[in-house]
Amino acid sequence: MFLSIINKEENSDSEIISEVINGNKDKFEHIIRKYDKRVYLLIRKKYYLTNDEMDDIMQDTFIKCYRSLNSFKKDRNFYPWLATIAINITKDFLKKKIKRKSRVDELYERSFFSFDSDSVNHSIDELDRINEAINILDKEQKEIVLLRGEGLSYKEISKKLNIPVGTVMSRLNRARKKILEKCKI
Repeated sequence: MFLSIINKEENSDSEIISEVINGNKDKFEHIIRKYDKRVYLLIRKKYYLTNDEMDDIMQDTFIKCYRSLNSFKKDRNFYPWLATIAINITKDFLKKKIKRKSRVDELYERSFFSFDSDSVNHSIDELDRINEAINILDKEQKEIVLLRGEGLSYKEISKKLNIPVGTVMSRLNRARKKILEKCKI
């Protein structure tokens, strides 16, 4: 009984897909209504995205699905194929999002470790000056600054560089002073 219900559902998906491929484009709405919540929850559960990003991904998923219906093998289950499209669209979106992240944004995130974000309003010029200042630091200071910017604790930096915690703290302090002096912040 249960298998016949599953087969009936698969057949209805296959039948709808056949109708869409044969020119009845309005039937694709049945696919969207049937799977949109399921796809949405799949992506939302795996990835943290804004509502606008989710809207874009859902739209792109169903557009790609529609355009790729000819490649769907009707002897297979439809949802796993659709879910794969959705996950690939999401991964591509996240890759593009990371690439779009500007150098300024990256520098801005790194700069939080050495400045009180409540009292300093970073402008693009300030961030450029911070980047220049970090680049003129000696190798040891720059290494510690960048590791701290990645969120490592003093202890973690100490272990990673095999130096005492006190040395990490003093090098970071000297680096901060140089950055502040160079940036005149």
